[in-house]
Amino acid sequence: GGANYNGESGFRHSQLANPDLSWEKSKNFNVGLDFAVLNSRLHGSIDYYIKNSDELLLEKPLAGSTGLDIIMSNLGGMRNSGIEVDLHSLNIQAGDFNWGTDFNISFNKNEITSYPEEQEVVGTKVRTVGYSLYEFYMQEWAGVDKETGAPLWYKDVKDDKGNPTGERTTTSTYSTADKYKLGSALPNVFGGLNNTFTFKGLDLSFLFTYSFGGKIYDAYEANLLNDGNNNGYQAIKDQANYWTKENPNAPNPAFLPNNTSSSHSTSSRYLHDADFIKFKNINLGYTLPKKWTQKIQLETVRFFGSLENICVWNLDGSFKGYDVELGGVTGVLDGAGTVPLPRTILFGINVGF
Repeated sequence: GGANYNGESGFRHSQLANPDLSWEKSKNFNVGLDFAVLNSRLHGSIDYYIKNSDELLLEKPLAGSTGLDIIMSNLGGMRNSGIEVDLHSLNIQAGDFNWGTDFNISFNKNEITSYPEEQEVVGTKVRTVGYSLYEFYMQEWAGVDKETGAPLWYKDVKDDKGNPTGERTTTSTYSTADKYKLGSALPNVFGGLNNTFTFKGLDLSFLFTYSFGGKIYDAYEANLLNDGNNNGYQAIKDQANYWTKENPNAPNPAFLPNNTSSSHSTSSRYLHDADFIKFKNINLGYTLPKKWTQKIQLETVRFFGSLENICVWNLDGSFKGYDVELGGVTGVLDGAGTVPLPRTILFGINVGF
C-alpha cells in the first residue's frame, strides 16, 4: 500500500505474505426429501445439511510492534448446519387465471469447532469454540445514571480470587467494564415469499424477503450519537434527547462539548437486532398472443416492467439506519461510503426466436 515518510511518497507492506497458506478443506453431508400432494398442486423439498470446514483462511491479528495489522493464516475449523425448506403451491387455477406461491425458509447454525487459541478478539468479534465465527464481543450498555447523567456499562462482580460470581453491577468508567458475547451477525432464520398471478397474457409477481436472529453494529450511529465526543460530526435528532436534571430519564447521557466519558465507544449501545422484512420487487409483464407473434416470425414477445427495493421494515425500532442488509455478513455498518440500495425502475422487452 501507499505511505508517506518525511513528506515523501512511498510504498509499504499492507500485510505479511504467508508461504504456509493452503486451501481450505471441507466435508459435506446432505439428505433431502422431495414431495408432492394434491395432484402436485403443492410440492416442495426439505433438505438437512452439515458442512464441516477445516484450515479456514482467516485474518490473524498481529502485535502492533510488527507495523502490520493482520496476516492471512489457516486457522481452526467451522461447522454450518441447518434445514432448508422450499414450497411451491398452485393456489387457484380457474380458466385463464392462475395464482401460485413460492416460499422458502432456511435455518442455519454457524459454529467454530476448533481454534488454536481458547479465545481471540478480532475487532468487534470474538473467536471461541462453540460460538459463531461472527459472534459480537464488546462492553454491554447499561443506560444512564439518573443522578449524574453519566454513561453506564455492566461489569462482573468478582470474588476475592478475581473470579466472576455470576452477578453483575454497573460502572461509569469504560475501561473497567467487562466484555460479553452478545450474539452473532448471522441470522438464524431467513428466506422469501413470492406470489405470481397470470391472466391470459398478463403476469404479475412480487417478492418479499426476510431475516431474523442476527445482529448489526452501527458504527455510523456511534459517530452521529456521540454526546459531544466528536464536535466535528453532525448529529442525529435523537441526540437532542439527552440527560439533564429536568430530563433524568433520557436515553442518552449528558451532552458535553469535548466529552471524555467514552460514552460513544464500542458497546451494545449501538448493537441492534438485524431483523427485517423487505418488499424486494414487483414485476408486471404482458406476453403477446401467438397469433400475433407468428405473423412477424417470432416465437414470443413479452413486455415487462419491474420495481426493485421497494421498501424495508427494520423490526428493531432502535436501529436508525436505512437497511440492516447493508451490514453484510460481518454485521458492521460503518457508514464509510455506505448508501442505501437504490429503488430502481426497469422496463424491457424479451424476444424469442
